[in-house]
Amino acid sequence: MTGVSNGCGFKTKVKSQKMLTMQMKPGFSLIELVVVMLITAILVASMVPRITLFTPSACDEFALNFSRLLRFAYVRAISTGKMHRIFFRVENSTMHIEVEKSKSSLGKRVFEPLGIMNAPTNYTWNAAVKIRNFFIKKMDENARGSLKDVWMYVLSAGLTQEVIINIEDDQRHNTRGLVVNPFSSQCVVHETMQQP
Repeated sequence: MTGVSNGCGFKTKVKSQKMLTMQMKPGFSLIELVVVMLITAILVASMVPRITLFTPSACDEFALNFSRLLRFAYVRAISTGKMHRIFFRVENSTMHIEVEKSKSSLGKRVFEPLGIMNAPTNYTWNAAVKIRNFFIKKMDENARGSLKDVWMYVLSAGLTQEVIINIEDDQRHNTRGLVVNPFSSQCVVHETMQQP
C-alpha cells in the first residue's frame, strides 16, 4: 500500500494495482452455488406433490372412458338408425360397444361387437376398480347375485336407459358415481356413490 495525498494535506492508503486484480476473479463463489442449489431443491420438492395430484385415479379413467364409449355409441346410434348397447363383461374388466344386427325368430334382439378401426369401441379398465352397483331403471343388477355381464341400451332416437354405476378403487379407496342422463346421453361423475 502506498500513501497518496488527497489535496487537503491528508494521505490516504490505496491498495496497489496488483492486489486489486487478484481479488476480482470472474466466477461464482462456493456459497453462491450452494444457495442456488438449495433454492432449486426447495422448488422441486414443492412441485412433486402437485404433479402427483394431476395423475388421474383408476376410477377417473373408468369414468372418462365410459363417457367416451357412451358418446360414441350415441352418435353411431343416431347416424345409423340402429340400436346400440354398451356391454360390460365384469369378470374381464372390459366394456365394449355392440350394434343391433337383427332380431331372432323369438323376437330377441341380436347384437354384434362394433368393429371400427381407430375408434373408441372398447376399453379394459384397471382390475382394482370394482362395480359396486349398476342401477338400470332404479333396479340394482348387482343385487341379483354376482354381477358378470350387464349392458345398457342406446336407442337410435338418441335416448339411453336411465343408468347409475357406482364404482370403487380398491387400491386408492376412492369412489365415483356415474349417472347417465337418458335424454342427452351424457354421464355426470360424482365423487360419491349415487342412489336412484
